[in-house]
Amino acid sequence: MRYSSVSMSVKAAELELFVLVDTMMFGKSALSVRSTAAAAQSLLRDGRQGLQYVECFRVHGHLTVNTLVYAAHKYLREHDIHFLVGLYGDFQSAKAAAGTNGLVVEKQIDA
Repeated sequence: MRYSSVSMSVKAAELELFVLVDTMMFGKSALSVRSTAAAAQSLLRDGRQGLQYVECFRVHGHLTVNTLVYAAHKYLREHDIHFLVGLYGDFQSAKAAAGTNGLVVEKQIDA
């Protein structure tokens, strides 16, 4: 199922979004979330293709606000980095996935 801003009752489990991922400093973080691969690809900066790429993620849980998702990042203590593990429709699910020292970042879709 593709994202539609007019659909208020989207089941996140059916929703796929495209994330511009940054791998600087050996971590993996969500820079931007887009509804189409083309929109996400357009954000890649020249000369940074080795550090940034677009990845498709299925959203877990139900969206509490249909224009927001929460990017869960686990903390990898042995490397002192945060690593993107998934997108979630609500903060509590994202926090549970990120773990005690993890990071949750609210991302607006297509912003």
